[in-house]
Amino acid sequence: LVNSQPAPITPSEPVTTVPEQATTAESAATFLPSEPTTEPVTTSAIGNLSPEPETATGFWQSLKYEQTFLVGLLLTWVIEIPVAVVIIKYLMKRQEIGIIKIIFVGLVASGLTLPYLWFVLPLYVSNNFLYLVSGELLVVIVETLIYSQFLKLKLIPSFTVSLVANIASTLIGMLL
Repeated sequence: LVNSQPAPITPSEPVTTVPEQATTAESAATFLPSEPTTEPVTTSAIGNLSPEPETATGFWQSLKYEQTFLVGLLLTWVIEIPVAVVIIKYLMKRQEIGIIKIIFVGLVASGLTLPYLWFVLPLYVSNNFLYLVSGELLVVIVETLIYSQFLKLKLIPSFTVSLVANIASTLIGMLL
């Protein structure tokens, strides 16, 4: 699976807050919207949401990480699905399996495993080498089962498809 660690991001413009609305009928009648302010935002459960670049963590980093994840998911699909199609249709000569079905199963397989690799595993594995090896191993195992179940392939051919597709996307991801 395509995997790249995003660089931390700092906001280019301050976060704009809107004044809270009135909570009673009386204060609602006298409430006049003011111009948006650029006051610092407080710390929340997801981290410091303050707009100052030196303290921008949590929300800003997760937003950038999520954007990078979406690009990684698209690249994973662009790399792994054609690899799966070529292996299944042309190398394994499984002409009875339609290309649309292979594409759909490839979308599902990577769509289910990539979020695990990006969002769950980093919470438990901090060593980059161990992260890469254990993450890709678990992804290949899960995708093997998905290919086997939905494409009615035996385990060894399913394992081959998953392994080759993941090696291709991991190597290309490392080059990017």
